[in-house]
Amino acid sequence: MFFGIGIGISEALLIFVLGIIPMAWVYKDAQKRGMSGIAWIAAMIFTNLLGAFFIYLAVRGKFPESD
Repeated sequence: MFFGIGIGISEALLIFVLGIIPMAWVYKDAQKRGMSGIAWIAAMIFTNLLGAFFIYLAVRGKFPESD
């Protein structure tokens, strides 16, 4: 009767974790490049997660070389 609840919770947790990983990476990478990590996280939350991720990859440019 309630066997499907465990599977549903597992799927929801998996989707949540798979959403957090790109957000954490974008935040760290944006901070390294001198951009606002918070603004990119907000963009990922309030828009399509994958769409904002690919836009970030296109906009971020090359990593500045350290001297």
